[in-house]
Amino acid sequence: MTKVVAMSLNRHRARDLALPQYREDLLAAITRDVTSDSRVRAAFVGGSLGTGDTDLYSDIDLRVVVDAEDIENFVANKMVRPQRWGSVLFYEDLGPHVAHTVAHFEGFIKVDCFYYRVAQLTPSFTLQNVRILHDPDGLVRDVTRRSQSFTYYPSAAEVARWRYKVLAYAHEVYRGCRRDELSYAREMLIGLAGYAMAGWHMEAGRWPDLWANWAKAEGPRSVLTARQQAWISAWHPPWSGPAMMDIMATMEPELSRLNDRLSEWTGCDPDHQVWQQGWDMVT
Repeated sequence: MTKVVAMSLNRHRARDLALPQYREDLLAAITRDVTSDSRVRAAFVGGSLGTGDTDLYSDIDLRVVVDAEDIENFVANKMVRPQRWGSVLFYEDLGPHVAHTVAHFEGFIKVDCFYYRVAQLTPSFTLQNVRILHDPDGLVRDVTRRSQSFTYYPSAAEVARWRYKVLAYAHEVYRGCRRDELSYAREMLIGLAGYAMAGWHMEAGRWPDLWANWAKAEGPRSVLTARQQAWISAWHPPWSGPAMMDIMATMEPELSRLNDRLSEWTGCDPDHQVWQQGWDMVT
């Protein structure tokens, strides 16, 4: 079995090594397209391309900024425009009125494309590091400059939401195990580990983009400490209800520490009574 998995991973090695060049070719095509359209006020990419933390498999997080009167037309054609950049294999899309689509190209690179109105381009944590493709009026340069002063500090409301999500996921792990719905229980246990990771990000002053941060939870690009990575590894869910319950019990002390730490930091009531009662119901 191990040999088959290794062969499968190596099968596309030559293609994968060529992905950075394919990605740059896509970016060049996107740049030519947006710069030739006078309605595009700006275009830039964020994510790992913005921070310079790319690897073979990094995708393109594209943001296209247009005037309010043009947004409807751009959104209506959001599954047409990517065909100017390369050969699209398929799309992920949430519907015709959502200003976002994901185009998966035949070369195994995907482009997450968001369309923004100019008024939506405001300073934020996500705009501290971007790669500008087109910015004739300096809109992106200005908002990026103003974003540099932003620091993340979790609010009491964020911590409260985090706390009760932790309890909710713990309860769902228990229900899934008791019903022998092990796939569901495993998903909930992974989600609970994700909330531990979100707590670590908040504690470190990093914005906890919960699911996106899973991409850098492990491996050489991880922003977690060695101890946190060891916990994530130890919390990989098995295919046994009792074993999953045992793992969840090992997660509780660290989650409790985070609840106390984050609550103290933000001046939020840690709600110890509900927290303890919630855990006592499932451990």
